[in-house]
Amino acid sequence: MTDTNTRIVREFLEAANFAVFMNRKFQLHKAEPAGRYSIDILARNMQYSEPDAPLPIRLRAEHMRHIPNAIVDVKGWHSHRFSAALVSRLPELFYFVSPKAVDFARGFFKDAPFRSILVISEESPAEEAWAGTEEILREKGVDHVLEFPTILNFLISHVEVNVNYVESETLQLLRLLKRYGLVKGLQLDLPFKVKVPGGESEE
Repeated sequence: MTDTNTRIVREFLEAANFAVFMNRKFQLHKAEPAGRYSIDILARNMQYSEPDAPLPIRLRAEHMRHIPNAIVDVKGWHSHRFSAALVSRLPELFYFVSPKAVDFARGFFKDAPFRSILVISEESPAEEAWAGTEEILREKGVDHVLEFPTILNFLISHVEVNVNYVESETLQLLRLLKRYGLVKGLQLDLPFKVKVPGGESEE
């Protein structure tokens, strides 16, 4: 069964016009490090557009249109802030970009370009601490990171209170939190609007 963190990431990717393929069917194989089953999600961008400039390592929601395809590993470690000290002592963060995993992804995408995305709780607030983290991530082969606040802000901003999301417990919960005023003060001004899938109008 897919965990809550991965479901949230999947909803985000689908809302950003990706076709999502889960890679966690064979859970027993996840115990084997640095291979195919280290990748949580493979995603194809159905509305890709070429970026005008290289993308930063820390993605915002509006960057997703410029990601051609992606392999994604989800680390829902919400009690931690990611820093160079944390990242340097956790080799499992990089299993999904190991040679075996990347070879599998190349075959899956039929040699089409793809990017590696590590989903994290949030970065360390210290700028110098994040600079060290970014250096390690790049050295290990991670192209980008997505933070959970970015993902949740995006979903909350685009969930509509008058829509009943019958096919998604995650979106329905966010819709109810928004409906009853329990999420306020989001400052998210995106240059595009997406239709969150899985919803139907509520009478």
